[in-house]
Amino acid sequence: MAVATQPLVAAKVTVPKKLLGPGEDFLSPNLLVFLGALTVFVVDTVLCFRCGWGGWIPFCLNAVVVHIAGTIIHDASHRSAHRNKLVNAAMGHGSALLLGFSYPVFLRVHLQHHAHVNDPENDPDHFVSTGGPLW
Repeated sequence: MAVATQPLVAAKVTVPKKLLGPGEDFLSPNLLVFLGALTVFVVDTVLCFRCGWGGWIPFCLNAVVVHIAGTIIHDASHRSAHRNKLVNAAMGHGSALLLGFSYPVFLRVHLQHHAHVNDPENDPDHFVSTGGPLW
């Protein structure tokens, strides 16, 4: 049996700083993804109501839109969806609208969650990580 003589050390991998921020261009990847999701939602909704289009395809398209909106609102709550504060806030409010809730409420609850992660008394999302009520 082989015995390790030195502890395993993870290789130090760094990510270029340019990839960590919201990007320098006005048309950042987050903004393009948000606008694409918004376009898919609008076209899908118009096709459903005007043309009677329904079934699994619009359901799956809207599931992708909801996932993207959740990602964008999370980034916007950390002020990293876009470099411009107004665009970042607009993306947060737009994503909240697609998800059916309020961006200011999400922002407050999410930042409180990060301030008190896994604290049963103060983390508003604690019930999610512990199983919580299944309803």
